Amino acid sequence: MHVIQYVPVFINESRPLVFVKTPSLRSGNEITTSNDKLDPASFIEIVDSTSALVKFQPDAIKQQEYAKELGGNETKGLAGQFVVQYEVERDPLGGEVLLQDGYFVHFFVPKDAEVIPKHVYFVLDTSGSMYGTKLQQLKDAMTSILDDIKPEDALSIVEFNSEIYIWDIENEKSIIAKWDNYWEPFEDLA
Repeated sequence: MHVIQYVPVFINESRPLVFVKTPSLRSGNEITTSNDKLDPASFIEIVDSTSALVKFQPDAIKQQEYAKELGGNETKGLAGQFVVQYEVERDPLGGEVLLQDGYFVHFFVPKDAEVIPKHVYFVLDTSGSMYGTKLQQLKDAMTSILDDIKPEDALSIVEFNSEIYIWDIENEKSIIAKWDNYWEPFEDLA
């Protein structure tokens, strides 16, 4: 078994950090919205208000335990996602602008703004290449996403495999105004 020494992650932000945490390891491309269980093999050092150093440093025995928990072969080593989550303080007045090489990005999160309805487009691959784990991950992701869709939101879905299927949002049965119908396009997914 190849033992990793440690994985360092250095966080350096322009705004103060609110929290830094490392949820437990995830298997493969697992998609999860939250995991309150923290990873005991991670060490978080807050360097100053805007930076932190995270070290993932499990010993050989702990790595074998992780491999077993994640459904892998203990003798082949550890395979999984090490996730670092953190949040920074938000500027309540206008966000933050970052500039680099003539490009810019403006981050803003208005606290008191009303959430506006959205129109979400999904293009879903249900072809044979998605068989097994990948298709299950697609289903899990869509379950998580659809749980967050509000009745005033609209969505368009295109499913493709050997053919293309377009879910008609103009059809009354396809509109999420009727919560019973919002799973309809996913009923045939294998």
